Amino acid sequence: MAYIVPAAWPRTFAKVERWRRFEENFVKVWDKAKWHVEGDFPKHLTEEDARRHILFMLHWLQEKGLTTEEGDMEAAGDMGYDTALNEEMVTTEGRKFLDQFYDRWLKSGDAEYGKRKYTPKVLDGYWVEFSPRGEKQKTDDPKSLTAKLVQRLRDREKKGCVEVEHLLGAAMKGDASLVPGLLELKDEFGWGKQKKGQVPLGAWVDVICIYLERGVRAVVEAVQAGEVEPLMAMGLLDDTKSDEAVRGSLAIWPVVERSGDRMLCRQFIGHLGNLLSPKKGWELPQDDSRTVREFLHRYISRTDDAADLGIAYGALGAVGNEESIRLVQSRKALELPWKGMEKRTIKEIRRRLEGK
Repeated sequence: MAYIVPAAWPRTFAKVERWRRFEENFVKVWDKAKWHVEGDFPKHLTEEDARRHILFMLHWLQEKGLTTEEGDMEAAGDMGYDTALNEEMVTTEGRKFLDQFYDRWLKSGDAEYGKRKYTPKVLDGYWVEFSPRGEKQKTDDPKSLTAKLVQRLRDREKKGCVEVEHLLGAAMKGDASLVPGLLELKDEFGWGKQKKGQVPLGAWVDVICIYLERGVRAVVEAVQAGEVEPLMAMGLLDDTKSDEAVRGSLAIWPVVERSGDRMLCRQFIGHLGNLLSPKKGWELPQDDSRTVREFLHRYISRTDDAADLGIAYGALGAVGNEESIRLVQSRKALELPWKGMEKRTIKEIRRRLEGK
C-alpha cells in the first residue's frame, strides 16, 4: 500500500516521513540526504540540493551552541550523499528543539528543495518560542560558551582524542575570549612540544588565536611573512565561509605558487572550492565572484593535468558564466576518476545562471 502524503505538505517533508517509517535505527535520525535522492526527486536538482537544508540546520544549531563535536565535524565536512542529522550530533537541548520543530520546519516549506539560500528567520522564530520568555539561554552567554568549549577540549584530550577539527570547531563558535583558554590547554598538555610525525596542535592553536584576536587579514599577513603554513591558513579559512575569507585565500595564492609544491597548489584549488560551496547560505558579492572566476580561468587555461582540471571545475561551478562554459568545453575530455566532471560543472553553472 502506498504511503499517501497530503498535497499541502512540501515534498521535502514527505520524503523524510516516508523513510522514517521504513528505516530502523538505534540512533535517532531526523534527516538524511540519501532519503531525498530517490524516486521522484526533481531531475533538474543535484545531490547538493538534497542536503543543503540539512547543512543549514546544522550551522544554525552550531550558532546556538547546540551541536556536539560530531555535529561540528558533520557541518564542516563534505559527506555528500551521506550527510545526515542524528542525535549524536546535537546536545540534549538540541534534541529537544529538533523533536519539537524539525518536522514543523520541513512542513512550513522554508526548507524546500532547490533553494540556493536559506534564511534563519523561521528558525529564529521557533527559537523564541522554544526559549522561555525573558529567560536567556546559557549558550547566549559568551563566558558560559567559552568555558564550555574549553572544557570539551580538555575532556577530549584527557581521552587522547583531540583532533584539529575539534579546535577549528571551537574557533568557529567562539571569539577572542576563547584565546586564554586555548593557550592554557596548549601549556597544560604540551601541545607546543609535539614530536616529528605528530599533529602540531600547538601551531594550530597559534593560528586560531591570531584569527580570533585579529581576524582573517592577520592570518593572511602571517602567511605572507612566513610565520604560518599556507595549509593551516586554508584549513582555518575553509570553515569561515565569508567573502573576506575568499579574498584572503586569493591573497595567499602567490605564496602557494612560489612554493613550487604542485600538491599544495592542488590543495589550494580544492580549498577554494570548499569555500565557494553553498553550505552556509551566503553568496559571494559580484565583484569577488568575478575575481575568483578570472583566477580559475587562468588556472584552467595553463594546466593539462586531469586532477587539476577536475578540482578547478568543481570550484568554477559556483562562480562560472557563459565564458566559463566555453572554456570547459574547449579543454580535453577528462578520464576516470574525473570523467563527467565537465558536464556536472556546466550543468551547475547553467542552473545557477537560470536561477538569477
